[in-house]
Amino acid sequence: MDRTVRQRRAEDEPVPSHRSVFEGTEKDHQSDEWLSRRGRNMVLVILLYVVVCTGVFVWFQVGRQPPKMLVLSISALRHDYLSKVPSRDAPFFTHFLRYGSRAEYLSPTFPSGGVASMTSVYTGLYPEKHGVLGEHFMDRKQGELKLKGPAGHSADDAAWWGGSLPFWNSAVKQWRKAALFNVPGGCVPFDGYAPHTCTAPTDDDAFSENLSRALDLLLNEEHAYNLAVVHTNVLRRAAEEHGADSKRLLDELLTLDARLQQMDRQLLDLQMRDNVNIIIVSDGGLTDTETAEVVHIDRYLPPEVGVTIAGNGAVCYVYANEAHHDLVYGVIGNVPGAKTYRRHEIPERYRISHPDRAPDVLLVAAPGSYIENTAPLTVAAAGGYDDTEGNAPDMRGVLLARGPSFKQGVVVQPVSAVDVYPLLTALLDVTSEVHSGSMLRTTDMVNW
Repeated sequence: MDRTVRQRRAEDEPVPSHRSVFEGTEKDHQSDEWLSRRGRNMVLVILLYVVVCTGVFVWFQVGRQPPKMLVLSISALRHDYLSKVPSRDAPFFTHFLRYGSRAEYLSPTFPSGGVASMTSVYTGLYPEKHGVLGEHFMDRKQGELKLKGPAGHSADDAAWWGGSLPFWNSAVKQWRKAALFNVPGGCVPFDGYAPHTCTAPTDDDAFSENLSRALDLLLNEEHAYNLAVVHTNVLRRAAEEHGADSKRLLDELLTLDARLQQMDRQLLDLQMRDNVNIIIVSDGGLTDTETAEVVHIDRYLPPEVGVTIAGNGAVCYVYANEAHHDLVYGVIGNVPGAKTYRRHEIPERYRISHPDRAPDVLLVAAPGSYIENTAPLTVAAAGGYDDTEGNAPDMRGVLLARGPSFKQGVVVQPVSAVDVYPLLTALLDVTSEVHSGSMLRTTDMVNW
């Protein structure tokens, strides 16, 4: 009986056939096809997500443009000059101060005034990082560098910037259109990026023409420029030729005001005054040298000692062979009217100890003294004096701003030259490079 039951159970079991085997394979194929379609759909979804994210990013960077920016770099515009002219005679600056924001003054980096401090404005770095110590200095790898030196050794070469990146190049890399006029070293490309329009410095300065071109690029929608930087040396030249407090300098300031007033009327006529942020910044001020005690540094060094002396006025850099370091310092270590430092003794507050460019011996003139190199004293005013401890207020510059991004009538505490950089990059809505500036000192100026 058990055998019969087992036999019936066997008969009840389904008998495998070729058809059932092929039917199972077809289902497997259908499952694989479904998985394949699902995989393709996932890839399409991911690609679509990437495209959307890229589009949003590009829209934020390109489509959502910040207000246009005009930076006026006015060399030697001292912090107290605007108080020396009647307000009725300077209508542009009077309106600018009333309806804009400003810092109490701008503290230049050491050496104060000139190209070193303005490079700190453009990069947000101290000279110990960007390496531009003045118009003339030595690089132990590159050799002698001069502002207007030969090819490969001047401000027209990327090596001049010591690896730092000015704010306009960061802007260009991030889809902003920039134009520069009369800015030393401004036309240099970095990693293949350069300003879309750039006019190199000229002896005649051409401020009025450069300003007209800058306005045309900013206001003409066909060009769609975001940024223009215009540099001028008209006040510096007037101070060096006639004195830092001369009538000639104040006349040049009023001439400058008249040209900027024309610019302001143009903005009003085009209804663009509320669409352009204007930032006025200077590299510091100058002080008269008429009564300065002249220190003839070249007379102290014996001719057989091979040295390179760079700079004059308030700061002088001496580079010598290592074997002559002690001899050079022993000869000029007690020069009257100046403080002398070996390379490793340079005060940290100066922030100039660049590894390849810091001098072997640094001479810093006291206020009232002027270090004369091989050339005689021919300027009526000079900058570069040490204000790191507040002892040379004539060295202080300005930071003024007006436009849709700025509050009206706000005066903030003194700012450093390096603090201007993060303000500029923030208003351009670009990612900044590593810098030493702080937005804390300028944030109250801005309508966030």
